[in-house]
Amino acid sequence: EAHAIYEDFLLANIYPLLGAEVVFNATVEDPHFDYATIVKYPNGTVYIQHILGNLEVQDQMKHHRAGIEDAHILATKLVMDIPEELIQRPVSDPPFPPTEDDPSFVYLDLLDFLNVAEYDDLSPTNDSQNVTGREAMQLFDSLSSTVKAEVGIRAPAWLDVAVVVKGNVAVDQVRLEMVPSLASYAAVYQLPQSADIWKHQQAALTEKSLYAVTSPSLLTNLYPTESFSTLPPTTEPRNPTGSPTIGSIPTYDDFEFLEFLSS
Repeated sequence: EAHAIYEDFLLANIYPLLGAEVVFNATVEDPHFDYATIVKYPNGTVYIQHILGNLEVQDQMKHHRAGIEDAHILATKLVMDIPEELIQRPVSDPPFPPTEDDPSFVYLDLLDFLNVAEYDDLSPTNDSQNVTGREAMQLFDSLSSTVKAEVGIRAPAWLDVAVVVKGNVAVDQVRLEMVPSLASYAAVYQLPQSADIWKHQQAALTEKSLYAVTSPSLLTNLYPTESFSTLPPTTEPRNPTGSPTIGSIPTYDDFEFLEFLSS
């Protein structure tokens, strides 16, 4: 309730003036976080000057601090190189539809890429050697996107992390994936080619990567396509880009979205 006072203040008094917009809001089923929110800003300078530099906002932060035990803030840019199949309009009749016992949900993936992908198969014939973790993940995406799309999985947002503004979570990329049901994901895992697909994801990521089921109250597609627009609700700090910082606060203009992960 205390944190809601702060959020309501921003929604009513600050975001409309700045052209900022909440595009994702959800409860999170994970021991690390309880809530996740994504806010779209016109640019990073707007956030720095009019949120961090606004005395009235800073005064309202007392409600945020009173209501939140732990918080992480990530400054991100939208990933545009995403498989086309995953941003198509959701199917109305997926092969494994949601049920009362198996409702639809949104996966929140916090991905931390290895510098060099680590494959179990290190034979000389393995042509997947000597690739970065990010490259291995791209290979996973190219192989998995069609089978994911066939069961109705869609991706309303993939976001590259420019800088961790607050907190000590290790994240290179944030992904939201809309899943019709748990049975949908199980069907993908059970395909004969599943092991050959998922080995690339396993090779790409550190053990710090996190995957959580969320129940959104707001979910918006961030891709400028004619696919799907707004979806209804479903039942250590680092600076990888080398951009200058003041403490842990970015001083550059090159981000559009802020992710808030809190408990």
